[in-house]
Amino acid sequence: MKTITLITQGNRSEVQPFLALATALQKEGYQVRLAAPAAFAHYARKTGLPFFPISDNAAAPAFEAQRSMLAAAQDANLIIAHLNVLDWAQAIAEKLECHLHIVALQPHAPFLPTTSGWSRLEQALATARHFQDWHSRMKLANAWRREMGLPQQLVCPLRKALKQGTPFLHAYSPTLAGDGEKHGPQHHLTGQWVLSDRFRFRLPGNAPSTEFSEWLYRGGRPVFFDLNGLPASKRETYLKGIQRLSQRQGFRAIISADWVEQEGLYERDIFCLNGVDHEWLFRHCAAIVHHGGSGTIHAGVRAGIPNLLCSTDSSQAYWGRQLEKRGIGVHLPYRQLGESSLEAALDKALQLSAIAKAKAVGQAVSEENGLEYVVDMVAQLLGREQLAVAV
Repeated sequence: MKTITLITQGNRSEVQPFLALATALQKEGYQVRLAAPAAFAHYARKTGLPFFPISDNAAAPAFEAQRSMLAAAQDANLIIAHLNVLDWAQAIAEKLECHLHIVALQPHAPFLPTTSGWSRLEQALATARHFQDWHSRMKLANAWRREMGLPQQLVCPLRKALKQGTPFLHAYSPTLAGDGEKHGPQHHLTGQWVLSDRFRFRLPGNAPSTEFSEWLYRGGRPVFFDLNGLPASKRETYLKGIQRLSQRQGFRAIISADWVEQEGLYERDIFCLNGVDHEWLFRHCAAIVHHGGSGTIHAGVRAGIPNLLCSTDSSQAYWGRQLEKRGIGVHLPYRQLGESSLEAALDKALQLSAIAKAKAVGQAVSEENGLEYVVDMVAQLLGREQLAVAV
């Protein structure tokens, strides 16, 4: 049986796509291991995956996290690793002499053609930062290489991967990214990797509470506001602004925020959430307002509803431009966000033409199957397993 090791670091948005890929590969009969932050061990247990915890404790012994990645990759035929662990995964694949695929969950400047919607200046600056960052990491990365008996490496791992023809899996929607995202045979625009409904509701924090479900179903479709990560000094201002906007325009509102101590009614037409499954929730919303994370925007588009995107960086602004180009949402940079600008943007997002286009594009994105794309790639590389397992 062929063995595939998946490696990722970060928060839930960086881990859940790898869980989705792991279950798809398991179903095809491959043996799959996952190396991810220790906090996600319970997620892996829900899917029956062999799990190798990666410590994010700065006080942990040197290379503890990397050794866990190495242990997960022993005897693997293929490593599929997030771009954020490229320094370590590339060295491990070199040491173990196994295949390596690199995953990008959202667009990155070094990969994008000039037709992508990024300005030449944005691309040049972002690419330069990426390669310059290597100099701050090079000493530690080479210490890890020495521990594994590998020679010193001066070239940036990303530049090396691009030169060597390492396959890159761009796990986001070709419908949203458009034709300008075709990079050539080394780069594969797969579509997003979505965990099945059955598995998502088995994961902690995904199932809605009874109180929220009852509130959701007894009124009109609400507008979803993502206020996660909002500084404490601005929370009350935004809550009051949304409250006034809700009263003026007559819509109900859901406020999703990681700083909400206890979920429940803020007032009759506003419900505060700690978190719930976006794929399920957005099907019941009229529109969503968020900062433009790749997972959130894909779930919102699949739901067939307008997105109002308040970007804080160039990657999020990229998605905002894609929404406006297709007429399915509004891009309002965070620096321009205020009560009046938010109200005007919502009015524009909820026009009938935008709603109709959002449904059509949502259907197209829903029909994409990023997992099937990757499974077929793996089968071409490693061969298909004879005995598929039920997952």
